[in-house]
Amino acid sequence: MARKSIVFTVEADNRDKGKQFKITEMPARKAEEWAIRLACAVIGAGVTNLGEGASEYCSALPSIAIPDSVVNIDSYAFQYCNSLAFITFPDSIVNLGKSSFQFCTRLTSITIPDSVVSLGTAVFKSCTSLTNVVIGTSVTRVGGSAFQSCTSLIRVSIPYSVTNVG
Repeated sequence: MARKSIVFTVEADNRDKGKQFKITEMPARKAEEWAIRLACAVIGAGVTNLGEGASEYCSALPSIAIPDSVVNIDSYAFQYCNSLAFITFPDSIVNLGKSSFQFCTRLTSITIPDSVVSLGTAVFKSCTSLTNVVIGTSVTRVGGSAFQSCTSLIRVSIPYSVTNVG
C-alpha cells in the first residue's frame, strides 16, 4: 500500500521562506524512532526554552543532556518519557515547569542546580524509581505534588532558601 505524501511550502517570513519539504506518512513502528530524533533536534545549542510538551511521550528516550542555553523547561516537556533514566541540567536553568518530568518512571536521582528558583506543581510526580533528590540553594518555591507518588523516594535535600511549598 502506498504511503500518503504532501508537499509543504514554508510561508513564514524567515530564512526558510519558499523552501519545500515532501512529507511522507510512516508506519507507526518508526514513529518512536523519529520522535527521539526530534527530541535531540529540539534541544540544540541556542535553544533557550523547551516548550510545553516538547518531548512528551518519547517513551524510548534514555537520557537528556540539556544545553547551557536553556533557561526554562515548560510544563509537560518530558512527561511520560518512561525510559528516561538520566538528566543533566545546566547551570542556566531557572524554572522547571508544571509536570515537566511527571511519569518518568526510570529516573532514580535528580540534582537540581543552584540556578533554579522554582519547581512547578507535580514536576516529578509519579517518578516511581526516584530515590534521591538534591534541590539547589536558589530554589524558593516547590510546587504542590512535586514528588507525589514517588514511591521509592528515600531522601530529598531541601535548602533553607525554600519558603513556599505547595
